[in-house]
Amino acid sequence: SRMWWLVVALAAAQDLADIPNILMGTESDYEFSNGNALPIAALPHGFNHWSLSTSDSNGAWYFHQRDRTFLGIRCTHQPSPWINDWGWFEITPQTGDYLDGKGNVVFSPYDPNQSVLRPYMLGVDTLRWGARIELAPTEHGAIVRVRFPPYDPQYSFSQARRVVIRLPDSSDKLSVNGNVLSGYTSANSGGVPTKFQASLELQGVDASFFDDSKLLIVKQSIGNALLSIGMSDANVEVLGASRVEDSPNRFYWMRNRESSSATSCAINFNVYVSSASSNSASSLTGFFQSESSRIGTDLSERLNQTISASLSGGTAIDNIKMHLRVTVDQPGAVQSVNVKYSAVGIKGVFEFNTNVTEVVLRISTSLISDDQATTAMARELPPSRSFDDVVTYVKNRWNELLSRVSVTDKNDTNVRIFYSCLYRGLLFPRNLTEVDASGSAVHYSPYDSWGRTFPGYLVTDHGFWDAYRTVYPMLTLLYPDLVAPIITGWVNAWKEGGWLPKWASPGYRASMIGTFADMMIADAVVKGIPGFNYTEAYQATYNDAFNPPPIDTNGGIGRVGLTDFTTLGYVPADRFDQSVSRTLDQSFLDAATADLAVAMNDLNSSQFLQKRSKNYKNIFDATTNMMRPKDSTGTWYSMDPFAWGGAYTEGGPWQYRFSVPHDIDGLAALYGGKNALCRTMDKLFEVGTVHAGAYGNFIHEMTEMMVLGLGQYEHDNQPVHHELYMYAAAGELNSTQHWVKRVMNAAYSIDGFSGDEDNGEMADWFVLSALGLYPLVPHRPEYVLGIPKFEKVTVKIPSVSTITITASSTDSDSLLCVKWNGNQITDNRVLYSWLAQGGVLSFESAPCGSSSVKSQTESQPKSQPATTATATTTTAAIQTDGTAVSAVSVPSLVLVGGVSLSVLGVVLMYHRLKVKYERDHLFDL
Repeated sequence: SRMWWLVVALAAAQDLADIPNILMGTESDYEFSNGNALPIAALPHGFNHWSLSTSDSNGAWYFHQRDRTFLGIRCTHQPSPWINDWGWFEITPQTGDYLDGKGNVVFSPYDPNQSVLRPYMLGVDTLRWGARIELAPTEHGAIVRVRFPPYDPQYSFSQARRVVIRLPDSSDKLSVNGNVLSGYTSANSGGVPTKFQASLELQGVDASFFDDSKLLIVKQSIGNALLSIGMSDANVEVLGASRVEDSPNRFYWMRNRESSSATSCAINFNVYVSSASSNSASSLTGFFQSESSRIGTDLSERLNQTISASLSGGTAIDNIKMHLRVTVDQPGAVQSVNVKYSAVGIKGVFEFNTNVTEVVLRISTSLISDDQATTAMARELPPSRSFDDVVTYVKNRWNELLSRVSVTDKNDTNVRIFYSCLYRGLLFPRNLTEVDASGSAVHYSPYDSWGRTFPGYLVTDHGFWDAYRTVYPMLTLLYPDLVAPIITGWVNAWKEGGWLPKWASPGYRASMIGTFADMMIADAVVKGIPGFNYTEAYQATYNDAFNPPPIDTNGGIGRVGLTDFTTLGYVPADRFDQSVSRTLDQSFLDAATADLAVAMNDLNSSQFLQKRSKNYKNIFDATTNMMRPKDSTGTWYSMDPFAWGGAYTEGGPWQYRFSVPHDIDGLAALYGGKNALCRTMDKLFEVGTVHAGAYGNFIHEMTEMMVLGLGQYEHDNQPVHHELYMYAAAGELNSTQHWVKRVMNAAYSIDGFSGDEDNGEMADWFVLSALGLYPLVPHRPEYVLGIPKFEKVTVKIPSVSTITITASSTDSDSLLCVKWNGNQITDNRVLYSWLAQGGVLSFESAPCGSSSVKSQTESQPKSQPATTATATTTTAAIQTDGTAVSAVSVPSLVLVGGVSLSVLGVVLMYHRLKVKYERDHLFDL
């Protein structure tokens, strides 16, 4: 009967949303990760996620699968417990006397096995209160249905019933207007713009000049840029702000609404600056100017008074607000709505009449304003839209995306794992786009230092050190119609904050290394994904490749050590931590940006970057055959091959030994050939020793690797995720198939992962590997072959193609005869252009025939002559293969001849891609 259920579920697309186990990966804690994931109900790439809260004592680990205590359903934006949450609040029912908790969070026992936990809906029975709460998400809110037990007059104890909305901090705000609760929370764990509120007084202002025809101008240097001015005098109107072209100053102008007969006056107002360090600045000056000579025209026409002032006092304020608005469908059922303060935050309490057994609440949110939350409520949750309507809408959206891939297999557990992983791969990045009253896409920007609102798309909550490996290659393969708005959102982050994020939540976070958003952009461009601005995207990656980040940004932006990487040929260990990992990552990123530069016909930059991408050779130590740290004088550091940390990111020399996927031939030459390289990789699985090294003690990744039992192969973390496919790229498909099959079986179960799932990366490794494909080098339009997990997989991309993948056996780990449309593949690669046009990829155990096809001729970018000269500048010497070069030319960004994707041999890719990027897709606008 179980198999019958599976066949029915897979045959009917509307049931696919019920297959994912959203508890997969949620049995984790600080010391050991089973995925460090949350059970999330949301729309794909949702503005909000909704999860269960079962603990208030474990910080970011507020849900654990084994907990039996329910605190509420939490509106969450947490991408990882290591990053923590922002903009969160909880909702829960209560019956009986109101419970404040007196400093403790109130909870009810619950049974997760009796709960409804689906991608599209959450439903929990609160055993303490006898009430059931159900929630279905919308794009920017949720609808909540609460069912209370019937009132029984035979009991004398309180049978009051209520719904409580808890915001985490007493400084958050809630207010009541009739039966409507509204407010905001500024809860965050970093990554938000911070403004500094200080007071400023202008004394002795000549009021005779301060009338309707004249303006008071306040000038502020850009270094301490003002955010806004709030006047203490209600008659004073702030008209706006402007920056004059090529001027280091920003100007604000204001005028008096009413004429004044006073001869002298003082103006007091608050000033908001971008950082607390601005408090000591004395860079504010004021002067009068006639209205006809507003900023941007004639600055020389000033009247006769200049006023200087400095800031004093001040308080730091996190410049983020998650606005929320809550309404009730049955206003007659409401007894009262109150705001209560406690040691565990601020609570909005809806008290209902005791004869009420069911209520429906509607919640809308916005990062822009309460008015925008009201607009979202009207758009997404009109009174005509019932709870069941929302459930159906969200379920259908998940079905639409999950049904792109149809799996046929005799093992229902493997099928559940696959769809559970595919669900995980569609949760992040988070869409921050909102729709204003006119129907236009707008967003609050945490990347902007002032936290302003801009038009267009924006996304967040992704760590690119993880995600570039599998998440974005999965999207370009299975969901190309979702890619353009996402990349547009990241490019807008660059436009608003000056840099592409490395880790975003909600703004820039100083976590992990490498500018791997560059890889995401290169991946999409070389595969011909349409719908975003290629020029702007390239400019953003160019900035990462050629401009060192400011030294005071804690590694949150840019390529740390870039100057030394360019002049020395590596990142020196005496100047920067994680120097080996940074050198390897920057070499890989240069290869990606070089291929992107070819696509953009910027051939000077491409040649420079291709040369610099060989810098990994400068840290290869031939005496140990490992990547080894050296200082700025070229002296090798001592090295323990089993010690983690220091020069290595979340790993050690073994984990980074083969981190050169972009240059298999070059790496193999260092080892003495491809066979020698493969035999060295064999040893990766033989020794399981780990030393704490620079970490000082065991971190959870060390424990997880040893528990997995595959030697130094650390599948619980990202640095090794490409290594199994290095065999196939070096010509040994049999070794890749053996180890990939073993890892798929050992590192994944219906209960969890072998380590942190990391925003879809670990899940998408399984999704792609189960298809028999892997993006070893994401910035090249190809996939390396592996071994399918299933007998048959059908991928249907609307308006594009149908891809069928078959395996003659799912028991064998040797399916070496691989064919595309009946022709044998001889170099272990499948071109993206083939997949885009549709066809059959078959893996067979029987010997192949004589018909064959090779992918080599199209896999590498080809250069074309530049049509316009490109300016260059000369920098200091560089080392590439250990040989000093007297000077290196660093190209300036000049796009020549326009965009030329044909040079990549991908001009036909997705030429039939007629998808829409509209409101029923990623952003559901």
